[in-house]
Amino acid sequence: MKNSKKTIKLVNELMGFCYQVGIKHIEIDVKDEPSQMIIIIRGMTKKLDNERLEEAKRLLNTPRETQVEEYYWELAGEDNQAQKLALVGQMVDQAEINYENNNLEIKVYRKDD
Repeated sequence: MKNSKKTIKLVNELMGFCYQVGIKHIEIDVKDEPSQMIIIIRGMTKKLDNERLEEAKRLLNTPRETQVEEYYWELAGEDNQAQKLALVGQMVDQAEINYENNNLEIKVYRKDD
């Protein structure tokens, strides 16, 4: 699996967001395709309001900045979830978030370097 450390860090940060919005059972699917990595995280929560959902969409769709990846470990703080989502957004090419009937699905795409 290419860039496995980066993939693990991305999954970790996305799981942190899921726990913060009250998801206790998280399903993770990592697809290592020939030209990209796709990470899908699913779970059920009743705590996600529309404002927080829109903020997560905006942060995860921050334009990718490859130079941030080199400094990612130092930039990710312990408590600031918004900062972490913004950094995840800078490490992926595209993000989709769907929330229906209390089911949250986050899908991020990361093209190979």
